[in-house]
Amino acid sequence: MRAGQFLVRRSQRLARPRARRTDMVQRLFGFILVALGLLFLVDTLGLAEAGDILRLWWPLVLVAGGVFQGLGGSWLGGGILIVLGGAIMLRNFGLLPASFVAAFWPLLIIGVGLYLLFYGRDTDATAHGAPSVRLFSIFAGANHRLESQQLRRAELSVMFGSLEVDARLAQPAADGAVVDVGVLAGGIRLRVPETWRVSPEALVLFGGIEDKRPRPSAQVQDAPRLVIRGFVAMGGVEVVS
Repeated sequence: MRAGQFLVRRSQRLARPRARRTDMVQRLFGFILVALGLLFLVDTLGLAEAGDILRLWWPLVLVAGGVFQGLGGSWLGGGILIVLGGAIMLRNFGLLPASFVAAFWPLLIIGVGLYLLFYGRDTDATAHGAPSVRLFSIFAGANHRLESQQLRRAELSVMFGSLEVDARLAQPAADGAVVDVGVLAGGIRLRVPETWRVSPEALVLFGGIEDKRPRPSAQVQDAPRLVIRGFVAMGGVEVVS
């Protein structure tokens, strides 16, 4: 019992620095959005010519979103957003040819293919029993089932596709489980029991996270806790039972 309490307290202490970093990046992201919104407003009202500034600097939204997602633990999707935003900014400033940015999508598809061949080849086995899971879907739909009885972490990344994950047979670890999502123009459907406590903490831009489970008739004491972190842009995460 004491060993279990020690592990829970230790994991909570380790989580605090990450939470502080995530909060800092979220504030930075909010500042960027407010600044861009004000520029849009000034340009729309005709008070100043802000079009050139917006054209040059809007990719900062992608970069900040990628950093936010990476600090949450999912550097795969976050890295893609950072590279994409950085490449567009360099092109806007004339430091990269437009043809290089146009080649981003073919290079991305090649990179994802290599990832699936060498890094993600044991995904199906991992999804069934291990405490940590990585699942990725691009330009397609995928279905997976989680059955781990000590689930601690799941990284779910979707780009222009969909991913459905059934975790109704899984059980979070004693200190809870974290799902790091990275969604760009796609959707994730997460199936969990009605008794789980789901806390959405992800950064959402032109999208949403919705818990569609029916409310339990009675509050379950010591119910398993699931935290959703990461980044959702032009897509959504749906929690169902």
